[in-house]
Order: sequence, then C-alpha cells, then structure tokens
Amino acid sequence: MLTRDFMGQTHRVVALPNGQFEYNGKPYSSLTAIACEIAVRLL
Repeated sequence: MLTRDFMGQTHRVVALPNGQFEYNGKPYSSLTAIACEIAVRLL
C-alpha cells in the first residue's frame, strides 16, 4: 500500500498483482492516472 498526504488529505493506493493500482475501489493502469484523478478533484 502506498500512502501520501496531499493538501490535508491522506490518499491510499494499493498495488495489485496484475500490475494495476487501486484507488478508492477503482482500478487504474498507472500512478499518473491516479495523480490526475486527485488533481482534478481538488480543482
């Protein structure tokens, strides 16, 4: 599990065995995709 605090919120990402990542129950193909999701939500 990867954990990062950003702008007062803690974000947790799980690395899946198939090479994907899970964030908030949704699979993502890259950490960059998750970072974009977080940035869009905070705008």
